Amino acid sequence: MCDRHADWSKPNFSSLAVSRRKFLKASAITTLTMAVAPSFFGMTSAEAAAGTIKSTHGNGFCNLNLFLAHADQLAKDDGLEIEFIIASSFSDQVTMIGSGLVDVGVMPYTSFLALYDAGAPVKVVAGGGTQGCYFIAQPGLDTPEKLKGKTLGTFQLDTLEVLPYDWLKKNNVAFKDITVRYLGSMAEAVEGFKAGAIDMVSVIEPYGTTLLNDKTGSVKLSDGIDIYGPNYTDCILAARSEL
Repeated sequence: MCDRHADWSKPNFSSLAVSRRKFLKASAITTLTMAVAPSFFGMTSAEAAAGTIKSTHGNGFCNLNLFLAHADQLAKDDGLEIEFIIASSFSDQVTMIGSGLVDVGVMPYTSFLALYDAGAPVKVVAGGGTQGCYFIAQPGLDTPEKLKGKTLGTFQLDTLEVLPYDWLKKNNVAFKDITVRYLGSMAEAVEGFKAGAIDMVSVIEPYGTTLLNDKTGSVKLSDGIDIYGPNYTDCILAARSEL
């Protein structure tokens, strides 16, 4: 996705032989069932009655479309249910839809591009969210030059990796000039930054605003608008092609 991935090997999702039981057990995944309006996925009532759709989701506000559908019970009269499979990490979420363990999911558009490029049978159904990406540094790290040699906590193949990459590049700091630490969850990113274990972090809302409010002196290096303009794309709703 960025310069540091020049030697990245694309996974072959079509050849994955993943046992659902083993995957769920290994990832400590829990499930819950929620109702979603058939029109949300472009399905008729008759098609919706045929079964259950499995989905995964992330932690950001861009997932509100799925959460609100559950809270309002939008498909109660139609009988469509979607089973939420909650993965333990971002990489698990991407792997699950790429290997067919779930049917739909909200994810960064960059993760979708990686899946599609790797040959996974997936398609974009709709947009999932705009803006909301934050690039934040510890107190005192308020200029690009001060960031050299420091550690960034981010997520691989994610828009949260692309934002700091683009911001640093614009300010003449290469990724090779910093240490990049890939994290597994938003909770790990937030706690690591609060504890001072990482010098910079890229997070999604509402965690960006929370960090700036909770850690006095934290520096907002970018909220993406200065790089991409207002209403820039963040997440999309993806589905398996056979759905």
